[in-house]
Amino acid sequence: MRAPRTGSKRALSAAVFPSAWRGGPLLLPAILVLLLALGGCAGVSGQPAWGEDARLLPGWSAVGRAARRAATDPLTWAPILTAGVLTIGDLDEDLSDWAADNTPLFGGNAADISDGLKDASTVVYAVTALIAPSGEHWVVNKLRGLAVGIAAIGATRLLTDAVKSASSRERPNGDDDRSFPSGHASSAAVNTTLAIENLDYVAMPAWARRGSSITLHLLAGATGWARVEGRRHYFSDVLVGFALGHFIGRFMHEAFLESGALVEVGAQPLPGGAVLSFGLSF
Repeated sequence: MRAPRTGSKRALSAAVFPSAWRGGPLLLPAILVLLLALGGCAGVSGQPAWGEDARLLPGWSAVGRAARRAATDPLTWAPILTAGVLTIGDLDEDLSDWAADNTPLFGGNAADISDGLKDASTVVYAVTALIAPSGEHWVVNKLRGLAVGIAAIGATRLLTDAVKSASSRERPNGDDDRSFPSGHASSAAVNTTLAIENLDYVAMPAWARRGSSITLHLLAGATGWARVEGRRHYFSDVLVGFALGHFIGRFMHEAFLESGALVEVGAQPLPGGAVLSFGLSF
């Protein structure tokens, strides 16, 4: 590993960027809140209430369709492809060393800032889940929608930990062998992907929707970049972590928040009892 560079450029980065990014973890969420305030929080006409269609057991066709769409999303396969390219020679290590040596964005506070950015992505998910219009049965629909989101976040964490244990890649700073993939990147990605999906339920101008989406992608990207500058991960770790989080976020939202149920249960009251009906869809 190359020694950190010295000189005026390094001094400027160390002196200026930590100060400029002292409030960085709150900057991107604040921009998002501003966009939402300008865009309004009414529901999209014709859109079902957020959480209304959430189901525990979606149909198999819906699960397969959601998995295909999530896998073919460029934000899933492009980071994986890029990570594969970085494995050629020492490209991954060289680029990661450059970012850690020069710290062009976050200076010496990169590791701490990455923690703040990841936490900010969690806050953003929670805010978008709460402001998404949930219709007449607000409490029930919110609980349904949040259950899907929490399950997606939990699944991302479990899968990330499983891959870390299987890969046993040493971190750039040598702390341990849990470098691949980045848990911060996967967490930020699933949070921001879910948040973007949540905003589809909120009526806003096209410019506000685009701005919100770009802001959230920047939040996830900044989280991963800060992990590289802080010598906690290589770029390939971050890219695969982002792809993993994005895939699970999009898959879970489409399969469990937008699909019909595998099991439909109905009840018809009769004198002295009731008739239960069950329906299956495949």
